Amino acid sequence: MNNVVDTLATIGTLIVLGAPVVHGVVKFLKSKTKNNNVQLFLGWVDQAVGSLENSDLSGTEKKYKAISYVSNRLVANNLVGKFSEQQISAAIEMAVNALHTSNAESVTSNVNESEQVGLPTIKNYVNGPVNGGAK
Repeated sequence: MNNVVDTLATIGTLIVLGAPVVHGVVKFLKSKTKNNNVQLFLGWVDQAVGSLENSDLSGTEKKYKAISYVSNRLVANNLVGKFSEQQISAAIEMAVNALHTSNAESVTSNVNESEQVGLPTIKNYVNGPVNGGAK
């Protein structure tokens, strides 16, 4: 009888001491899964916006198609209800803004590079026109 009481006490102690560890592991796994779901979601948003950006559709039609694409991906991956319509819409708006910002920066850097094409270089000054350098 004493053996049974000792065994039950040991099991009870292990449960009490192990519960915080199990709780921590479960919280970690939940957060990791949520982070992975968010990364997938943002990837789908970027794909939708990128594929529709150069289409002939109007802005509203593009957004509707992007929402439809992302919603279909959420359904296909059993993530229905994990993201609201407002979150989907906001993520699409952010992706469009990011795309336009990166395009504007790209155009600006290309303009700066093209402006520098005709500038003289140090080689031009060292060699000079007599030694084969450009005027």
